[in-house]
Amino acid sequence: MSTAQEITPDLPEVPEVDQNQVDAIMEQAWMNVGCSIRIQGVLQADRTRAKELVFNTVVDNHELHSEAEIETAKAFSKPEFYGEVFGDKGDGRPAPGPALTTKDINELAAVAGLAHEMWDWCTGSTTGYVQNGLEDSGLVLCQHTIQRPLYNPLVGRVQPMPALVRWVTADHDMILKYYTGPAGEAYVKAAKRYQAKLRMVVRRQKEIQPKLTAQAAKFLGQAKDELPLAVPSRATQAAIDAGNGQ
Repeated sequence: MSTAQEITPDLPEVPEVDQNQVDAIMEQAWMNVGCSIRIQGVLQADRTRAKELVFNTVVDNHELHSEAEIETAKAFSKPEFYGEVFGDKGDGRPAPGPALTTKDINELAAVAGLAHEMWDWCTGSTTGYVQNGLEDSGLVLCQHTIQRPLYNPLVGRVQPMPALVRWVTADHDMILKYYTGPAGEAYVKAAKRYQAKLRMVVRRQKEIQPKLTAQAAKFLGQAKDELPLAVPSRATQAAIDAGNGQ
């Protein structure tokens, strides 16, 4: 009788990246776009300048004024933003970073590292570098998933793919739809998961319901305190009702 070991085919060896080489490629790429600092006579990449470059690129090139622009290049995906910063500028000089289509495994790892680094600075989190830096501008960084023609390394060609795109805007409708809206939906989903847990406990321990209700009421009160903008004052509610024709 054959064993699993006997019938399992040999798998091709996957080459390992040289992390030192990957780090060196990433450092050089940042220096190639001017994000460098000299310390004790040694030129090295400067992440503070790198963050500033990413921030300025987002604000200067990716502010949207209408929802229709989400389908354009003004809303950037992760690979597109990498290409914008590190791709060929068409000026006859070598690209600052490795191409997205490179076959070199160390360069591929460097591309992934650089793209992830910049993408992480562009999160919608209130503490994200770009989002936090927009405080005085009135802009809000939003995101949404759409179909985009992007290079697929698995098949070696460009094809339509789901892509998370990001942009900054002062448009109220887009902020409501693509920033606070998804956050509110996540809040409701979390509340539903909490309710499901309460129901499960009551099914198993009916006598616990009075204590459980008291505990839940406490948490609900805390949640209400954390969302003062979601609990309008009487004057604000009157204005809302008037606007709704009530």
